[in-house]
Amino acid sequence: YFPTPEHIAQSLAEHCAVCLTGVTVDGELFNSRILEPSAGTGALIDAFIDVAARSGHVLHCDIVAIEIDPLRARILTRKYAKDLPEGLTVEVICTDFNAFARKEIAEGAEFDAIIANPPFSGDGKRKLWRTHLDLMLQLMSPRARIGIVLPQDCDRDDADTKFLEFFSACQCQKYGKGAFKDAGTMHPTLGLFGDNELILDRSWGGLSLWVENTEDLVKEGRAALDRHGRKM
Repeated sequence: YFPTPEHIAQSLAEHCAVCLTGVTVDGELFNSRILEPSAGTGALIDAFIDVAARSGHVLHCDIVAIEIDPLRARILTRKYAKDLPEGLTVEVICTDFNAFARKEIAEGAEFDAIIANPPFSGDGKRKLWRTHLDLMLQLMSPRARIGIVLPQDCDRDDADTKFLEFFSACQCQKYGKGAFKDAGTMHPTLGLFGDNELILDRSWGGLSLWVENTEDLVKEGRAALDRHGRKM
């Protein structure tokens, strides 16, 4: 477990803040749903709440925070039981994200924003973040935004064209080696930011996102695919 540094948490939260005021479907306003799939001590939630409080908007949003550790989940529950901005709620669920996500997907649930710093490895898997990311993308609504921390080399040595297409469709910010130093790791990281024009193709089963890219993002995506002998 490596908590997200404040400046990185802030950038993820600001990217997803478009959903603060809720979502309108067929002329009816609904609270937007924001997912934090590995909440830890709440760094990303705190950042989102801070952005919401400073926005000046009338809020209509519900945060769902998943935390597998019972002690941290209890702490989060107490932390967010009061003193939240009006119109914003936080529900803390103590469970494994894989189990939670598969149940939500089976029920057709979706989220309007996902902010995440997933575990990079664990459960005997070297790329646990890929498993988590696949599930996150299946939970995204067509209008959703995603801001996620990933290993800086996440696009290398990967034969999955769909993942590379997803990578190329996102804006990328490299944090480098020292960003998580205070959290206890020097692993190089980056942030991926997908916007609310993304369209999720659920028929593929995940990792199939498309967006109209700016010229710079197209070049970055083409470079990533070319490293694997593929063309855009």
